[in-house]
Amino acid sequence: MKIFYVKDETGSGVGFASEADARYAATGEAQGLFVNELAVQFRRIAGAKKGTVLPVVVVEIPDGEKILETAQ
Repeated sequence: MKIFYVKDETGSGVGFASEADARYAATGEAQGLFVNELAVQFRRIAGAKKGTVLPVVVVEIPDGEKILETAQ
């Protein structure tokens, strides 16, 4: 599973399971008809103006099966 973590200038941020939602939070440009309200609020709180692109960090989380295999 991948988590898309969008950071503001202070280093705080929010994680999304959807790449499209993270892309909106990072760029302010919608890929579809609807956008995630959390992404809208994050851009507002971060003070991101139109044209501001925030960094996105992709965090790979291993599947539960892989975790069980390594635990044995």
